[in-house]
Amino acid sequence: MKNSLLFGAISAVASSAVYLIAFLLGYQTTNIAHGQWFSLLGFILPLVVLYLGMREARESRSDQSAAYPYSQAVLSSLTISIFAGLFAAVYIYIHFTFINPNFVQYYGEFTRTKLETVGKMTPEQIDTTVRMQAKFMGPVIQAVFTIIFAPIIGTIEGLILAIFIKRPAADTTVQSV
Repeated sequence: MKNSLLFGAISAVASSAVYLIAFLLGYQTTNIAHGQWFSLLGFILPLVVLYLGMREARESRSDQSAAYPYSQAVLSSLTISIFAGLFAAVYIYIHFTFINPNFVQYYGEFTRTKLETVGKMTPEQIDTTVRMQAKFMGPVIQAVFTIIFAPIIGTIEGLILAIFIKRPAADTTVQSV
């Protein structure tokens, strides 16, 4: 549990740093269109931390030769992701409430411009889309979505990473001569 708490906190700090850097570079304000690629860091960093946390959970076992089954590796990814989601949700709420409270407006303008450029929607449809989008982008909703989806995404990632992290049981049979 201590390992999950530590790596969940590391993951949340890494994600928070990405949010803050994106804001400081203007990728959450006036340069949203140019900052779309930056969000990949918000996916890659937690994935790397999750891998390291799962590997550390395996290596910190008292009996290094003991099996570390696939299910245990997946459970480790789930617990790390739960803590990461809880910690990240706190930062996301703070970030979009106090640091970048105008994010919804900036993103709404970006969406409006993008939809107008495509030209397949009427102005009324664009207005409706932007209004609906704004309802799901407030700080509370984003924090709640983080709490819900971080463990789900982390477990899905863990299902894949566990293939590489698991350790089969040591072969204890003695061959007869």
